[in-house]
Amino acid sequence: MSHWEPLKIMSTFKRIAIIGSHTNPLVAQTVGHLYTYLTDQGFDVWLETAAAAALELPPAQVDALDALGSRCDVGIVVGGDGNLLSAARTLSCHNIPIIGVNRGNLGFLTEVTPDSLESSISDILNGHYQEEKRFLLEGQVFQKGKLVHTSNALNDIVLFVGAVAKLFEFDIYINEQFVCSQRADGLIVSTPTGSTAYSLAAGGPIMESELNTLLLCPICPHTLTNRPIVVDANHKITLRIASECKSEPSVSFDGQKHYALSADDEVRIQKQVAPLRLLQPKSHDYYHVLRKKLKWNEQLVSQHKVKK
Repeated sequence: MSHWEPLKIMSTFKRIAIIGSHTNPLVAQTVGHLYTYLTDQGFDVWLETAAAAALELPPAQVDALDALGSRCDVGIVVGGDGNLLSAARTLSCHNIPIIGVNRGNLGFLTEVTPDSLESSISDILNGHYQEEKRFLLEGQVFQKGKLVHTSNALNDIVLFVGAVAKLFEFDIYINEQFVCSQRADGLIVSTPTGSTAYSLAAGGPIMESELNTLLLCPICPHTLTNRPIVVDANHKITLRIASECKSEPSVSFDGQKHYALSADDEVRIQKQVAPLRLLQPKSHDYYHVLRKKLKWNEQLVSQHKVKK
């Protein structure tokens, strides 16, 4: 990373939270650069506890993620999409916008790169950005009619069988209306944001991020006519484990939180009221991201010199 010269930033964002796992040395390096840069610019900079753990910095302002949501004006998440998913589930509930800096692999959500870190962060903090609003899912797990778990997800809520791939049966309801019973390895309930994640690998379609839709994508269904279905995002989805289920299914939220399920348990899913506010560079181009990350027509892109 090149050394940056101090830039004068006139920003409406005064308090900035920096979030990033300390286990990756590249993440720690970028977090350290950001902390020094933004502090030199006069910002009130706070570090999330995990981000501060491995940094040798002067005494810094450190707090847990949820506390930063009520304290800061914007969050900068350093890492991969997994880091952003984790931060989004908390910060979306505080109406805090997020900037993603990519230190992971694919980086569909973390678009600012280390090579353009100085200019991109400066531009965004100066108000030169695109703001995207991505909705999240809210899921509730009921056992014997009692609410036992609640969580949210930016990408998807997935019903699946654990360590061994094994069919199990479950019922799908939309707005309390019975849709079908399925025998499958599971079901992915995905947002448009999550349509380029697990759902894509399971054969689901890509949905533009601004669509107000949900995708229900079966995982290896026993009946091959059970295909992915797209429904209105304001619909309420209920997944009920069959009474005769002998397997040990689970439900996951963004692949990061998992809860075990049993026969007759229900997972109720609806759209979260508070959206994620994602700040992207002005140059952000959704289809360029798809071409780059999914390696669409690499040879043709090169021949025809498709621009960003």
